[in-house]
Amino acid sequence: MKFYQLEPLFSLAKKKIRSLIFCVLITVMIVVPYALLIPNQFQATAHIMPRNISSAPVNNLAGLANSIGGIASLTGMNFSNNTSSTNYALATANSTRFLSGFIEKYQLKKKLLPDAWNEEEQKWQFEEPFTEEAAIVFRELINFSDTQEYGTIEVSLIWMSREGAKNILVEFLKEINYSVTAIEKSNLKQQIDSLASEIQAESRVPIRTALLNLLQLNIEKLSSLKTSPEAYAFEVLDPPTLPLKRYAPNRTKIVLGSVSAVILMFFAFIFFSYLRNVDREELKEGPRRI
Repeated sequence: MKFYQLEPLFSLAKKKIRSLIFCVLITVMIVVPYALLIPNQFQATAHIMPRNISSAPVNNLAGLANSIGGIASLTGMNFSNNTSSTNYALATANSTRFLSGFIEKYQLKKKLLPDAWNEEEQKWQFEEPFTEEAAIVFRELINFSDTQEYGTIEVSLIWMSREGAKNILVEFLKEINYSVTAIEKSNLKQQIDSLASEIQAESRVPIRTALLNLLQLNIEKLSSLKTSPEAYAFEVLDPPTLPLKRYAPNRTKIVLGSVSAVILMFFAFIFFSYLRNVDREELKEGPRRI
């Protein structure tokens, strides 16, 4: 077993201390400007409450259909409750189609793909990228997280400016509701047309009466969609506000992390240099006699 003396190790480190100071200064001179060049990012948050919606016809159609002995199966139509309405709205919000439309409407492509845009010449570096590429970037900046204790959802958006983070998140929540409302209107209109056709072809009084009730429910729900489409799928309980603190980057952490890495590598280099010198000295001395 080898026993190493620590005094030569400390002596070697003392001799190289100037090199360490030089390396730390060079690191600071490089990392500090780099950290200052990293653009700021701010995070805006909002709390929303999912509403009990369904993609047609309405939530109580299943009970109405079942109450007269399986009219749904007789007519070949599906009146089951939509228990995943919240997931449906969230899936719409995360879909490439919705995000692409949102980016095009609010002209966010240049902000989301700054490396591809030449600000001085006001043109794309090469060819204009597809909106789907910007949608992928935007999907990484937006986040939905459940608050199971209260049954709400926290929505957060990371953006390059305080005002942008707040304003874009406000419009994003509105557009989700508008999009889900438009889809719901289309589904309800299809159900109304289908029910109207079924009623004309149906001669059995109980079934005809039930179908008329279903038709009336669909018409009432379609009419209700025109009242508040901006809060149809989600109700905003806590609207976005201007972020007070910067979300990223943590410039102090970047500088201190880089300096710490340099110091760690320096002492690792000193330690392995010491081990190498000890091994060389043992080779010069030759094998020890016992």
